Amino acid sequence: MTTRKCDRCGKFYERYGPTFNYPDKPNGIVYAALYDDHTYRGLKKFDLCPECTDKLKKWISEEYSDE
Repeated sequence: MTTRKCDRCGKFYERYGPTFNYPDKPNGIVYAALYDDHTYRGLKKFDLCPECTDKLKKWISEEYSDE
């Protein structure tokens, strides 16, 4: 197993979650530039531990629940 360090809280954790087969279960986030033609370029990636990933998913779902 590969050990990683969460870029948000600093906790060490073992690699978890999906590969490219499971895009609905993220294990990190990418800061990206989005272009008018719907393409994008990743600028920086952030590894997130399971707890920080859950907090991010909760925040996103609350942020967009009014739409």
